[in-house]
Amino acid sequence: MDQKIISASRDGVLFARARLWMVVSYVLTILVLVPFGPSFPSAGTDASWAYAMNVAIANHLHFGRDVIFTFGPLAPAYTHLYHPSTDNMMLVVSFIVASAAFAGFASLAYPKKSVWLIALPIMLCQFATPDGLFIFLPFLLLLVAERDFDHRVVGRVITLLVAGACALLPLIKGSLGASVLLCTGLALVPVWRRSRVDAVALVVTQAAVMIVAWLWAGQPLEGLPNFFIAQDMIISGYTVAMSLNASSNRFESVLCLIVAASLVWAMWRSTPRSSSWRIMIALSFVLFVCFKAAVVRPDWWHVAIFGSALVLVGYVILLRDELRRGVAFFAISIISWAIINHASYVPYGPKADLSRVAAVLKKSSNGILIRLFDNNQLSNEWRQANEQIQKTLRLPSYTGTADIYPVDLSLLFASDTKWNPRPIIQSYAAYTTDLARINQAHLLRKPPDRIYFDVTPTDGHYPSLEDGVSWPDLIVRYKPVGFVGRYTILEKRPNQAAFAIDRPVFANSVKLGAQVIVPSANHPIWAQIDINPTRLGKLASAVYKLPPLHISVQYSDGSSATYRFIPGMAKAGFLLSPTVSSGNDFVALQSSRSVEFFAGRYPISFSIAGESGARLLWSQRYTVSLSIARIAASAGVDQVLFSQPVSVSSINSYQVAGDCNIDGIDGNEVGVAPINLTTGLVRIRGWAMISGQNGKQNDAVSLAFIAPDGHVQLFPANNTVSRGDVAAFFHHPEIYNVGFEALIDANSLSGSVDVKVLQRSGEKWLVCGKKTGHLNRPGV
Repeated sequence: MDQKIISASRDGVLFARARLWMVVSYVLTILVLVPFGPSFPSAGTDASWAYAMNVAIANHLHFGRDVIFTFGPLAPAYTHLYHPSTDNMMLVVSFIVASAAFAGFASLAYPKKSVWLIALPIMLCQFATPDGLFIFLPFLLLLVAERDFDHRVVGRVITLLVAGACALLPLIKGSLGASVLLCTGLALVPVWRRSRVDAVALVVTQAAVMIVAWLWAGQPLEGLPNFFIAQDMIISGYTVAMSLNASSNRFESVLCLIVAASLVWAMWRSTPRSSSWRIMIALSFVLFVCFKAAVVRPDWWHVAIFGSALVLVGYVILLRDELRRGVAFFAISIISWAIINHASYVPYGPKADLSRVAAVLKKSSNGILIRLFDNNQLSNEWRQANEQIQKTLRLPSYTGTADIYPVDLSLLFASDTKWNPRPIIQSYAAYTTDLARINQAHLLRKPPDRIYFDVTPTDGHYPSLEDGVSWPDLIVRYKPVGFVGRYTILEKRPNQAAFAIDRPVFANSVKLGAQVIVPSANHPIWAQIDINPTRLGKLASAVYKLPPLHISVQYSDGSSATYRFIPGMAKAGFLLSPTVSSGNDFVALQSSRSVEFFAGRYPISFSIAGESGARLLWSQRYTVSLSIARIAASAGVDQVLFSQPVSVSSINSYQVAGDCNIDGIDGNEVGVAPINLTTGLVRIRGWAMISGQNGKQNDAVSLAFIAPDGHVQLFPANNTVSRGDVAAFFHHPEIYNVGFEALIDANSLSGSVDVKVLQRSGEKWLVCGKKTGHLNRPGV
């Protein structure tokens, strides 16, 4: 009797301690995973799509139709980005996912290993991205479904909670749907064997949660299938278009694969034979998805996904296996994770790891206090974040609808302009022919009133590939009306411009790596290039990745350049010649002086080749179709493209003040000796500030061209060019647009001239005397 009492007492203490550890760990997990202290918008490629998801939800745009992207209408639960319209949804969805994740791990640990649950929030604080946890959660559902619970009701509740959270994942990020579908199907097997009612309840719960969440996000029920159909288009072309070569040590990759295999073996060893096949299939798939993410884009962000998945597998082995062996494999997974992450700029180690935990908990706790006592602070910080974005580039106020090419959507949102997006919202993501043509169709079906257009290709793509098939429609339907920063402002034309593509002047099959001569030099050339992987290549793309392709372009002056080549974009069609590298260049296509403007940038030949392995994985012959594109000169374009001069008698009365520099004239460094002009067009770049020390910016910049007889011509410059290097030099990181740029028609100049920078401050013009340029037109 005494032994029974002692045993019961020990069990009571064990369960009490287990519950205490569970409560503490659950609270910490909620604080880590629920964004009580959210992030706020900023400028940049990734920050822009994150902001765009919030705006799309707030504007009730239809995912799968109006917006076709990797992420869905619950994306804020991934980005943790604040927006007044999506904040509540972000908190609720994150809370459900966090609770489900904790419940799943707790069900494996309770009661004997509950103390190890404290490691869960500590681990989660170290992960650079939530992808690993989100991909792993469906596998956790399978582990929960396989377990026999002492209390059936508790088991049902945990299983349905994890199942419901898994149903939310594809609406957060569409590519998570494959893991959810596979693991749910496998989880139904043991649940069905125990209770058919429970199996039906699991399926009904997932369907109901997904539908309710979809409707809550303002999406029409009939649009749900279209969302998943669109995901197939995105996923199918991702590997070919987005793959990059790894710069990391191959030894590390092999080592991590060996660790992954050992963890799979350890999981199989600790699993009953009756269910081991299901566990192995699901775990292998989860690790494959994470590994694929790491090898396709081997930057630290994507590689971290694989590392976090290994840690979570090791953690599950610790909770399920014999303690000593579990600790050993958990330690191996952490070491492997550390090896993967060592190349990143994020410091790791006991001190750094604990600092991250403290920072996350502090941010979350402060967020709770703000929400309880001063909820307006979040809205104020959101407005301040938008103001900060506007400092990088303030787009003009506009009452119509607008879109921005290629990626930096945050600039548009911060200007409070109504967004009318092309479905594939960032140009680099329109990487298949179907996706590119969807964006093209949008310009015909529901075009925005204004477009801010630039050419800044991702991953070194040939500049005109991204949304290249839309360029003819942009030229035909929109007219350039000005510039802001690096962007050309395009607005709808009252009458369409002329753009015609002739019959092909070259259409043939070409060997990979062979030189292709471009016909009709000094004419725009429209190209359609169709290159496909071999059967072996298609298999390699499915399980690993294909070697990237590159296009090498040769010019008449003997120069050449090599760019990344994306087959899906090229098959849709793009402007091969001339090489267009900026918004200014795009406008120049319609200039009466386009041939002069693009002198030296008309390719005379090109070749396409692949990196190591291309001979086996890419077809050795591909088809090329080249046609002359007839782009008519458009009225008013020259006035927009070239600075228009104003003659003044003198600038001697202007005060000499300010800080400035002329960095280059037609790419030549400015010095004491005059720069001899050999062309009729002159591009001048530099920067100017009223006071660098005080961080005071100007209201306008003009360039004064002073002839020997004293005659002065003033040419307005675009003074909204971002120059972060100058801001950093003067220790004023809050200022950005202090650069200037002007394209001058040199035919209006004669002989030798001096160039000075003028700045306007209020109503007063100042002459910057710090640096003067000297030009000479020989023979004039």
